[in-house]
Amino acid sequence: MARCWLVRSFAPLAIIAGLAIAYSLLYILRNAHFFSTNLALTYTILIVVAVEITLATGILPSYAWYRETFYKLPFDLKVLTRNGQLAYSTAQAKPLSPETIEKITELGTLNGAAVDFRVPSNPHTLKRAYGISGGTALLSIDVSKNDARRTALKQRKEELVNASELLKRSAAIRQGLALREAERDLFEQINNSLAEKTSEINRLIDELPEDDSLESATIRRQNLTRVKFLVAYCKRKGSLIVAEREGVSFTQEQVELVFTEAAADFRSMGIESAALFRLNEPLSPAIMSHLYDCAYDFASLAFAIKNPTLLLFGENDERCALTVRIVLQCEESRKLEPSLQNFCNSLTKAGIRNCHQIEADEIAVKIKLEDSAL
Repeated sequence: MARCWLVRSFAPLAIIAGLAIAYSLLYILRNAHFFSTNLALTYTILIVVAVEITLATGILPSYAWYRETFYKLPFDLKVLTRNGQLAYSTAQAKPLSPETIEKITELGTLNGAAVDFRVPSNPHTLKRAYGISGGTALLSIDVSKNDARRTALKQRKEELVNASELLKRSAAIRQGLALREAERDLFEQINNSLAEKTSEINRLIDELPEDDSLESATIRRQNLTRVKFLVAYCKRKGSLIVAEREGVSFTQEQVELVFTEAAADFRSMGIESAALFRLNEPLSPAIMSHLYDCAYDFASLAFAIKNPTLLLFGENDERCALTVRIVLQCEESRKLEPSLQNFCNSLTKAGIRNCHQIEADEIAVKIKLEDSAL
């Protein structure tokens, strides 16, 4: 396209140049026909024709060409005077609205700056005013597609925000339901673990005699002491189940604290007790829970005798297996042999290795607790 324009523009000039050169050669050679002509006038005519051709073809700038070029610009562009009067406009320019003229008048002289604005009568057209020498250039840009796209994006954003809020609320509800379900499972686990003890507590309370005889008072005191013992067991057993569910390990200080509190409960019920531990590694929740059960089950044997003393010593090896020795010192150890046998049988059924020894004034049980066997 550009090559065709160049050919059409320069072909007439080449012809004029060829004529001028041919005329000069013939004039120099004193051709009789050309020698008698006026050289200056001929060259003037040729130069004028060449200039007109360059102006017509656009090789040299021309105000008429500039105006035509401006008129053919593919934009809605107008040139306004300082008074807001239309001076020039392109072929695609639309009529000026009174609101646009009023806005241009308000802007005044822009001094080379550019200002964007819109008018209510045509909200989807962006007006951009440029300050030029002698007035203002006003470019109108159709932004309806951009506005529609922006509106769609805004609606989509609102939908996404609403969806995000819905997802947050759904996640919060699911989290709450999961928490309630976990709490319900934990409650059921605790309830199942303590069901036997709570049943025994209810039985002891139901068996309390109602009369005021000396024998009834003794039975009431024994039953209530037993209830107090079982309540103390249930209180700490529940916290141990929670710790086992959370996977919390027990250091030596924590183990000693638990059994120091248990020893205080035993002493309040007439059972002198002490506990000592030497741990190389923290105890797992499962081992700690079984150790607590063994200690309380063994301590329950002491209710049938007088002046009992309960001693407990535990240590673990490099494989974290806990070896526990529980000793019950009393004067009537032989009376506890059937109960001790039942206690050891229950340990064996639970997969806990154990051995026991009965002497005249002492009962000793050795227990080994391992995670792999629990």
